[in-house]
Amino acid sequence: MSQRIRALDLLRGMAAYAVAIAHFLISASVHTSIFEPAAVIAVEVFFVLSGYVLASQIIYLVEAPKSLPIFLARRWLRTIPAFLLALTLTAFAVRQFGKSEFWNYVFYIQNFFTQRNQVDFFSIAWSLSVEEWFYIIFPILAIVAVGRNGSRSRIAIFAIVFITAITIARAAFGDVDNWGALVRRVVIFRLDSIAWGFLLYVANIRANRMMIVAAAFLYFFCSITLSNVDTAWARFAFPILAPLFGCAVILAFISLDSLMTKATLLTRLCSLSGKVSYSVYLFHLLAMQPIFILIPHAPLFVQLSAFITLITVTAFVVYELLERPILQRRPRYSETPNVTSASAPLA
Repeated sequence: MSQRIRALDLLRGMAAYAVAIAHFLISASVHTSIFEPAAVIAVEVFFVLSGYVLASQIIYLVEAPKSLPIFLARRWLRTIPAFLLALTLTAFAVRQFGKSEFWNYVFYIQNFFTQRNQVDFFSIAWSLSVEEWFYIIFPILAIVAVGRNGSRSRIAIFAIVFITAITIARAAFGDVDNWGALVRRVVIFRLDSIAWGFLLYVANIRANRMMIVAAAFLYFFCSITLSNVDTAWARFAFPILAPLFGCAVILAFISLDSLMTKATLLTRLCSLSGKVSYSVYLFHLLAMQPIFILIPHAPLFVQLSAFITLITVTAFVVYELLERPILQRRPRYSETPNVTSASAPLA
């Protein structure tokens, strides 16, 4: 039977809104140096969370490789339709529909080896590309490397080797002069960020409330690293510190999951967070423009409240009219993996 961890739905929603609100405040020129690190780290949490909630399915694929097409179909039906809608609307809004940059986004190749698009009009797509390529590359390599009868320790070793290989490649071949655009946002240098979540699941570390303290310290170190991103140490350390922060946050939220099930209001909030998180991330850049156009001189609090309301309503409508009908029609596994949570990505 599948086990739903409602606290992770809440975490996913919190991360999505953290990115959206940070980008809104940055666009409003409010303390960019404070909110930009928050958006960056929230995306890193998304990555680790994706690896964690998908781990049980990937382990199942190692045992039953013939289920790989079903896994990919489920992932693509979950992620691509809403992505294409957001991309198309954004492309029309900025008059980029049908141009080469648009098609790079469609096939998630705009940042595979390097940043290809000269006009990066859908900037959040870099993280979605990392997710999509992870769905293909990591399970296939796991199936080949581990084999059907692989033990959990062997699977863990594979994940460690995968993370280590990407870390070495990033240090050896990453463009240190343009770290943000050509390293942090490039697929081949960031696949390990999701693998950290997979490793966390396989390691089966027990959640406890001390993880809240650990997460606070790691967030502090991540913020310092981002503020000193011009140093070689920071460029090397951030892709390691950030996933560790994500792991600590996940364990902290799992330790608090019982509170989510006991309080009706929190349970409903978790459910709503799980439903709207993906579309909040996809549509938040598009939702900013009406706010700045319609109420340009309103107090920041009013603008921000209007933005949060608009993006929440938009995301809920997209979920009800597009995402949920597709989710209900996705193919099913012949046997049900022990899925720990609704595996919505940024995913």
